[in-house]
Order: sequence, then structure tokens, then C-alpha cells
Amino acid sequence: MTRNTCFSILKPAFAALAMASLSGCASLILGSGDVPPRYTLQPVAISTETVDPLRVRLVVTDPQSEAAFDTSRISFSPEPLRYEYYVDGEWTDQLPLLFGIFLQRNFENDGRVATVGDRVSVPLGDYVLRTDIRAFHVQRRGESRTAVVSYSAKLFNSRNDAIATRIFSTSEPVPEQGLDGAVEALNLAARRSAMETIDWTLELMRQNPVPTN
Repeated sequence: MTRNTCFSILKPAFAALAMASLSGCASLILGSGDVPPRYTLQPVAISTETVDPLRVRLVVTDPQSEAAFDTSRISFSPEPLRYEYYVDGEWTDQLPLLFGIFLQRNFENDGRVATVGDRVSVPLGDYVLRTDIRAFHVQRRGESRTAVVSYSAKLFNSRNDAIATRIFSTSEPVPEQGLDGAVEALNLAARRSAMETIDWTLELMRQNPVPTN
């Protein structure tokens, strides 16, 4: 068999293999049946009250998190010290990034701080709020299910001096089976903690004015 003859025989085989590979890729990329629903965290509504905002710049950094929550998957704890994940839906982004944006938007919607953002939008802040997610899941204990949100918050001034630290922990009962009820309960718990965090941060910033030099 000549080299040209051999190539002509192999050529259709390569073409068939390529078509099969492309077909496989197309089914993974274009298929919509296997894409789970995406869920997000909804901040509190924009305040309609007329307020004189505190004229400071607050940086809200991306939260830290252990690997169990550093994912777009929604966590479920069937028993202490054990985590699993819902298979029928996930967050719209990695949870720490999503929660950081959620905190920023709550501060913005509240309106009592003049400027709020991350390190990119507010590179030089008067204060920096750093958080560390400790729990953000639905836990089952017996027959009851509870949404648990817990994180530590640390406030620093522009000199990187620590002003205060506090742990915020909130829980909400999950009234029904299924992921929709679980996500709604997580949203309620997160919004309650966020409003407590805003009040706490504002009080600390008023008690600790921006250093003048």
C-alpha cells in the first residue's frame, strides 16, 4: 500500500472522529436540558427615606471562605460536620463573590454611606470591611430544616488599624421542601444579617472618624 493510498483511507476516519468530537462538544455546550436553575441573593429594597449620608468611602472586600462554601453549589448539612449539595440548582456565581456584591448593594440601597464599593471601584477607602463566611447553608436536624447564615466582620480604618470585630449569625426556618423554599430562607437570613452589619458599621464609623493625618 502506498503512502497516498494509506492517507486516503485514514482521512475519512479522522473526519469521522472529528465530527464525533464536535458533535459531543455541541451537545455539552448547546444542550439546555442539563443546565440547573440559577439562584441569587436579593438585597433589601432601595430606601425611599431622605437621609444625609455619611461622607466617607467604604470598601467591602471579597469575603473569605473555606472550600465548603467557596463554590456556586448550594450547601446542605444533613448532620453536624457534614456538607452535601443540592443537585437541582446553584448560585449565579461563587458564593463569596455573590455575597460580597450582595453586601455592597445592601449598603448602596440603604443610602446612609456616601460611597461604597470593592477595591476596584473604590481603590482608596476611608474604611474597609472584611468578612469571613462561616456558614451559609440549610441544615436538617430531625424533621426540621433551617437556613443558617454566619460570618465574621472586621472594620479597619485607612491606616489598616482594626476598629472592631463581630460575628453575625442569623437563622430562618425553611417552611417547605424543595430548593425554592431553602433559597428564600437563606435570602431572608442574609438580608437580616446585612442590615445588622450596616447599622453596626455606621455606628463604628461615627465613633471612629477618619484620621486627619
